[in-house]
Amino acid sequence: EYRDVSTDVVPNGRVAWARGGLLVANQRVGNRIGIVTLNLDDGTTRQVVSDVDYVSELDVSPDGDRVVFTSLESSGFSLWQVSLDGHAPRRLTAGHGDEMDARFSPDGRWLATMHRATADAPWIIRRRTLDADEVQTLSEVSGRWPRVSPDGDWIAGYFFDESSSQFRLALVPSGGGSPSFVEVPGLYRMLDWHPGGSALTCYRRDGSAMVIDDVPPIAEIPPGSLSITDASWSPSGDSLAVCLQSATFDVTLVQGF
Repeated sequence: EYRDVSTDVVPNGRVAWARGGLLVANQRVGNRIGIVTLNLDDGTTRQVVSDVDYVSELDVSPDGDRVVFTSLESSGFSLWQVSLDGHAPRRLTAGHGDEMDARFSPDGRWLATMHRATADAPWIIRRRTLDADEVQTLSEVSGRWPRVSPDGDWIAGYFFDESSSQFRLALVPSGGGSPSFVEVPGLYRMLDWHPGGSALTCYRRDGSAMVIDDVPPIAEIPPGSLSITDASWSPSGDSLAVCLQSATFDVTLVQGF
């Protein structure tokens, strides 16, 4: 069952679940791109963040009370944390360099993030502890797009493989270590972990359609979609919110698993 819940045009659409069946997404707010909540029951939206120039990646804490997001500033990409009601904004990135694409741990106490010290330095994946504001490099291998496993033990991401001279899907222990590369067909792209923790949800292009796979395939996105920019499982695992890039950037809810 497919249900379109948003049609606002947003480059690199992102979505995450919050408490009470709310979806959190980046949407156009005036001439800027901010963060809104989408109420699936009545279709209303509520503004969370609007006073930044651009919001890209975002995630919601496991308790549903906090949102962490990437903001593009004059100095580069920085991470911010804000309450779901828009109060108590806090800039997490300190010092020089870019930091982006943060993901909460299952206990909400730390983040997996991407960081680079300078514009020409490689991206690396780090672990940021929120209460003590400490950072730890999880792997010296250049890495991108970290996704934390439901048990918090592993970080999935794309790491540079010297043997093939390309970025490949791999797993790194959340306490740090070397990446263990995962063999997947070249047309697959990871979206996130399945809530059960035993599979990675990916998408592949199949003709003119997109197919979302665990094992076995679980949903086919209607033809006409150019790409999938993000996806997020509901905590119960019975619904998947998907950001589609087509003529517009839509958030689609897939239900009934």
